[in-house]
Amino acid sequence: MDKQFSYKQASSTASNGIKTGRNLLPKNAIHSVKRRCSRFGIVTLSIALLGSVTVILFSKPNGSTNNYSTSNNHQQIDDNSQTYIIIHPTRQPLKQNTPPTEKNDLDFYNRGQEKFIAREYSQAIENYTEALKTADNPVRLANIYNSRGISRIKLGDKQDALRDFTQAITLAPKQTIYHRNRAAVYADLKDWSAAINNYNVAIQSNSQETELYRLRAQVHFHKGDSISALKDIRTAIHIALDKRI
Repeated sequence: MDKQFSYKQASSTASNGIKTGRNLLPKNAIHSVKRRCSRFGIVTLSIALLGSVTVILFSKPNGSTNNYSTSNNHQQIDDNSQTYIIIHPTRQPLKQNTPPTEKNDLDFYNRGQEKFIAREYSQAIENYTEALKTADNPVRLANIYNSRGISRIKLGDKQDALRDFTQAITLAPKQTIYHRNRAAVYADLKDWSAAINNYNVAIQSNSQETELYRLRAQVHFHKGDSISALKDIRTAIHIALDKRI
């Protein structure tokens, strides 16, 4: 009987404690938990709300995976979870005194593009490499390195792709796209700090490009910095809304 009574008594006490919240945690601990839950709830709700707006503003329309900005000869290339940008140069006339049978860098480049579109990435790289031997303009050289880097990405050769994007940046440091492409490689390699550094440089050059903030927000999120991710999403939304007004 004593044991039965003791059991019931303990059960009743525990039940009352659960209902009232007393005798389970010190008051200070209860207040601390409430504050943390409140903050977590606010952050979670904010991310959820901003995430829905982001999907509306930044989701890709069907069939648009290869159209980044056709007005300025840019093309978006998707690879797994990352996207890369190719810049298509306009064709230039042959130099004076150039034999008609001799190929110049743009001939090799265009051939490389044909192979890239055909998904013959090794042959694309061969043609881009030949184009590098005959190109003499830093901007064009950077463009060829960038295209070759994306072909290397398609073959899974991320380290050589990094070297090509770095060469492109060295030749044309103000071109936002090259920094963005290198950031995408670092993100794919889960080198979050390096990816953020490259997105930082890209944003410094083009602070009104909403896509850069969205991409950097993803990296912040993967790094575990949800506050910085939230700030980038909010900035992207504000810029997008300002452009629509």
